[in-house]
Amino acid sequence: MYGPSPLTIPVLAIGLALCVVAGLVAWMRRSASPTATKWALALLALLAVAGVRELSFAFALGDTTPGILVWPWEFALGYGPLLYLYLAALTKKKQHVSARWLLLPMIVQIVYHVVLTFMSPEAKWRFYYDVDVPAIQPLVNWAGVLFLLVGGSLGYLHARRRGISVRWSSALLVGVLAYAGSWAGALVRQSDPYVMDLPLGIVVGLAGASAGLLVLLQPALPVSLPEGDTLPGRVQMVEDRDLALIQSRLLRIMESDAPYLDPDLSLSELADRVGVPARTLSYVLNEGVGQTYNQFVTGYRVETAKRRLADPSEDHFTVLAIGMESGFSSKSTFNRAFKECAGVSPAAYRRGR
Repeated sequence: MYGPSPLTIPVLAIGLALCVVAGLVAWMRRSASPTATKWALALLALLAVAGVRELSFAFALGDTTPGILVWPWEFALGYGPLLYLYLAALTKKKQHVSARWLLLPMIVQIVYHVVLTFMSPEAKWRFYYDVDVPAIQPLVNWAGVLFLLVGGSLGYLHARRRGISVRWSSALLVGVLAYAGSWAGALVRQSDPYVMDLPLGIVVGLAGASAGLLVLLQPALPVSLPEGDTLPGRVQMVEDRDLALIQSRLLRIMESDAPYLDPDLSLSELADRVGVPARTLSYVLNEGVGQTYNQFVTGYRVETAKRRLADPSEDHFTVLAIGMESGFSSKSTFNRAFKECAGVSPAAYRRGR
């Protein structure tokens, strides 16, 4: 048996502490990017559980409580997919594969360990030592290394293309490569296939610490502002105060100028009115308002139509005329959007006023 390295427990403790702190900070600022926060918390939680697992081995709890060896708390196949989902959400990268498929290998891994946990003691330990340790664990761990490299590399490319801080993105890539390399090294160094090499505990602790620091230092999504813009500080990112300022300016223009009444209004044209690039406005709508451009503009058009349909003085206008004058470009678009928002057709809404 290997004795624990003097560094194992302190490194694991630091990693766990940073995971907890980063998780709390991510939760407090979750409104900035709810989806990214969800995946960040999941990744930190998995690393924290892995840290607790390695601590139990460092304290030799596997000798006194052997059942923990097969508990469903191994997530080697989840780190890479969760890291990718976090970075894809952070960079607003459209996913071509749904999250449930990306996480399916980890789910299968968890189910496998649940089944192993509840097997009869004799069958469990015979299978564990004859099949799981020598064959399944190495396969799963090497697959985990591959998943981490692929997920981290794709996430890095998304971050660079979106202009996220070079320093942060580079630190991310270095961390992924270092973790994957040290993880692979720990697997190679396992001279006894039945004993987990304790330096892996240090690897897990460093991974938790690195992930915690990356989440804590997560930069704001950069969005360029035009020359001559009057936002305070002339920053090149939409900080919270700038996001609120742009959102306020947008709402003021929507109320005073009613640009949504133009059926040909585009995101670029509305952005010109607000005085920011189209991608800045799109970001503000997504993060500040919680809607896409189409949802935002359609909401104003439907509210205008509802107001006019409920007004008896507008009865000399047909339902279709009100829809067209509210900014809709066709009857079918008007009817569909109105029913989705109001729950009834425009004609039924007028009759039920």
